[in-house]
Amino acid sequence: MEDVVCGAASALLQAAWAGLTDVAQVPVSGHRRKGDFLMRWPQDARGREDVHAIVATAELDIEQLAKQYSRTRARNAVTGREIRGTPASKGTPR
Repeated sequence: MEDVVCGAASALLQAAWAGLTDVAQVPVSGHRRKGDFLMRWPQDARGREDVHAIVATAELDIEQLAKQYSRTRARNAVTGREIRGTPASKGTPR
């Protein structure tokens, strides 16, 4: 089951990466390695509505995944903290 959850989380975060780079035209840096996914984007892009929508959607999706599979430690896409019991920031910087 953990492989399915990790695969789902990876797909969600890769979709957010593609949305930021290809749709919003925001430069994203970071890395995508097995078990480790990190995204960074410029501070000045964070107030944009399109960026907010992409990030907030990914964050809410990861949060829902964590709730559905509470035995698997899903992590927040923005903060890296464990999700369980943490409300979504709706894409705003924490």
